[in-house]
Parts: sequence; C-alpha cells; structure tokens
Amino acid sequence: MKQTKTSIRQDKMNRLARCFGAETGTRTGKACRGKYSGCTDYSVTFNNSERLYICTGTKYFDTKLDEQLAIYENFSTMKPEILNTLHEMETKDNIKAAEMGLHQYHLINVDFVKNDDWNMGKFYFEIEVNGIHIYMVEAGLIYAIYNSCRDRKTDYIPYEYSNKFFVAGGIEKEKADFIFNGVGHQSDGDMYRLDGNLFTKMV
Repeated sequence: MKQTKTSIRQDKMNRLARCFGAETGTRTGKACRGKYSGCTDYSVTFNNSERLYICTGTKYFDTKLDEQLAIYENFSTMKPEILNTLHEMETKDNIKAAEMGLHQYHLINVDFVKNDDWNMGKFYFEIEVNGIHIYMVEAGLIYAIYNSCRDRKTDYIPYEYSNKFFVAGGIEKEKADFIFNGVGHQSDGDMYRLDGNLFTKMV
C-alpha cells in the first residue's frame, strides 16, 4: 500500500516519540503572543503528554521534523563515538586544571532531556566534580553535538586549547574551580547546569 504524505509524517513523528521514550506523536499548535502574535508554534506532542518544539508555522514543519528525527535517531548510534571525543576533551581539561591547581571532573554521561518542555531535547553532560553531581549545559558544545548527529560526523566537536584561561560568563574568576571544554566553571554554583530534580523525575 502506497504511503501518503500524511502517513509518512505520522511514521516519522512516531519514530521521534520513541527516541524520547514514548510511542506515538501528534502535530500540535500553540498560538504565539507578543510580537509574534498571529503566528503558531508547532510541536510534536507525545502520548505521554511531553512535547518537542519543531518550528513556527507549517511551511518548514516536515523539513524541521526530518532534521530533529535525524539528530535523535543518529545520537543513539553515535553516542559511543561522541563519548570518546568528550573523554578526550575531559583529559585535556583535567591536565590544564592540574597545572592550575583546580579540581578535576569525571565525565559520566551525555544525553538529552526527555521530560521537560523548556529544555526538551537539550543535550547535557553529566559530570562529577569536587564531590558534586552536575548536569552541565554548554551552548557551543550542545550545538556541536546537534550538528554532529544531524550530519553523522563528529568533526563539529573540535578541541583547541588556548594558553589563556577564560572563565564562563557570569562566574567570578576567583570562584572558578574546574575546567570544562577549556573554560573555567564553578562547581558549587548554579550556572550552566540543569536542575537535578529534573532527572529524578526521569527515573
């Protein structure tokens, strides 16, 4: 039986749902407010009521759906390779940290959020440093993983060290006590991380 455009889209939404631990997906729209009033944001809402934003308006819905599906399906097969690349980054970070007398971190996992509208689909880096469990978010590295999964290559996760020590924006230099992706971070702060309670809900 020949598939229609609608049935093909439905199959893709269901596959996307399975990436997030659900079974089926449905296209849903929500009217925008403010300066975007008159437009509609479209998401795929899963049978567990979680939803993933796709795009504004219907014109590019199928194109963006294909892109999102590629990212999350490819991640499942590329994860070991991505982890290897991140462990190489971890080694370089910790060597630099040791030279500066800072804490070293241990990379535990990389994954994406599956149960929170605001952060849905966002990649995070689970680490432990200074006895503290942290779910790190780092914009440049997140987009590098998005692009790597979209195009099925890890070339977007380069790592070049600078001789200068940079501290992440909003963190006082004297409070930075470990290095992540070449940049100083604060282990006992609350910036550049997701709320740990989000992950207790995922268990």
